[in-house]
Amino acid sequence: MRANALVRTLDMERDEWLEWQRRGREEWKDVPGFEGLYKVSNYGRIYSCPRCGTKGGILKQYVDRYGYLKVILYRNGKPYYFKVHRLVAMAFIPNPENKPTVNHKNNNRQNNMVDNLEWTTMAENLDHSHKQKRQVHNKMPIIAIHKSGEVRIFESQREAARQLNLCQRHIHNVLYRKNRMKTYKGWCFKYA
Repeated sequence: MRANALVRTLDMERDEWLEWQRRGREEWKDVPGFEGLYKVSNYGRIYSCPRCGTKGGILKQYVDRYGYLKVILYRNGKPYYFKVHRLVAMAFIPNPENKPTVNHKNNNRQNNMVDNLEWTTMAENLDHSHKQKRQVHNKMPIIAIHKSGEVRIFESQREAARQLNLCQRHIHNVLYRKNRMKTYKGWCFKYA
């Protein structure tokens, strides 16, 4: 089932790319704050301009742990880390209402073409996520195991915190091993 879904996704991405090819040429604009050093395209590619002994070229992008494409830009020898979709939106999409978040319309975090992006508020982005039935991590069912051997299943982190009279933030920290937290008040938590 997953392989078929992946094939459909790849076909959709290929079709989107072909549609872009039919529409026109790739357009480049300076990255705001890095004028003359880097350019960003409406296809979501980042170009390093030739300077000081470098010939320039398209930068490699990497995927962060949340599935977003990122790049490292340098200015005066100092590295700056950016999500590619924000660079595309800052360069190509007007933001007269000063909205803070960039939303991927098709929920594909690696499709950074300008037609797939829009400026939104946090509330609008969350609403879009729910409408697209994208699952939110703190709404996923979890299993709580106490050191005494008691096992309980909850619909969400919030529900576990409420019923066990614990802090939700600490449950989250145990789930993601933040601050090397493995248990909290004798409870260990895992996603179901």
